Amino acid sequence: MIIGLRHDVDEVYGLRWGLPKVISLEKYGVRSTFFVRVDVIRSDKDCSVLRRIVDDGWEVALHLINTVGDSRLSSPRGELDLLRKLVGVSVYGVTPCGKTIGFEGDVTWRTMDSLGLDYMEGYGVPDFGVKTFVMPTHLSFDIYYVRNFGEGGLSKV
Repeated sequence: MIIGLRHDVDEVYGLRWGLPKVISLEKYGVRSTFFVRVDVIRSDKDCSVLRRIVDDGWEVALHLINTVGDSRLSSPRGELDLLRKLVGVSVYGVTPCGKTIGFEGDVTWRTMDSLGLDYMEGYGVPDFGVKTFVMPTHLSFDIYYVRNFGEGGLSKV
């Protein structure tokens, strides 16, 4: 059994204030993956924080904004290359970010698969062959669930 623990970093606030709090809570050798949108990295200090957590055993992965390869946005490959350049670490995984375009089924799976990473994670699993290992989950304990299901959240899902 593989258990994946992930956090999406969608906002500058999450990077600068949320990430350190999560790190302080993860104890006893627990190490999660932080899926980071490239547009929340705004300073050398942000890059430094991300490099430091990787050095300490956490993973930084791509929280893909351009989930469909829209030509009006930076290309998915451009996002990946920028994350690697800014943070200067290996990036092994990708997951779609829902804030800009969202998850668009097969198109998003193919877009993520085209990046040639070790794994991708989205909503369920694609119903066609892909080269990339798929983590078949996308469970979020965010405000959406609290708003729709109350503080009991997933016990009602």
